Amino acid sequence: MTYHGHIENGIVTLDEPTHLPDGTRVVVEVRSAASSVEIHPEVKRFSGILPKGVDYRKIYCEALAIKHQ
Repeated sequence: MTYHGHIENGIVTLDEPTHLPDGTRVVVEVRSAASSVEIHPEVKRFSGILPKGVDYRKIYCEALAIKHQ
């Protein structure tokens, strides 16, 4: 099973609640900043599958800039 989280004050904090008992041994895999950024599930749901090489972050930022002019 895979859980996602982040480091907060030097401690791994999981993004979603888990029902793992105290003392459960885990392995933490550090990913680079580029690979740890995920597209929001709602964007996936409404956009469908994005082709490889599409810089969705750039497109999103440009759209926000236009919207807030």
